[in-house]
Amino acid sequence: KISKSIYKDLDERLSKSKFLAGDYSIADIATFPWIARHEWHDIGLINYKNLTRWYNEISEREAVKKGFKFMNTDEVPPKP
Repeated sequence: KISKSIYKDLDERLSKSKFLAGDYSIADIATFPWIARHEWHDIGLINYKNLTRWYNEISEREAVKKGFKFMNTDEVPPKP
């Protein structure tokens, strides 16, 4: 229930801004790893249009891809 509320709040925030704090910032960097485990949350990231847009954009950043590959050479951010 709490996770669903967080997804809803993030989606609402991202309906007003491209990133969580206006420009790409530590807020996005800190939140992304939690949302990247969306399959564990079993909420349906795809149901949150703005959060999905944000997630897809962040997951395509080279630094994010590099971070995922750091511990496992085959791991990539899961798709919504």
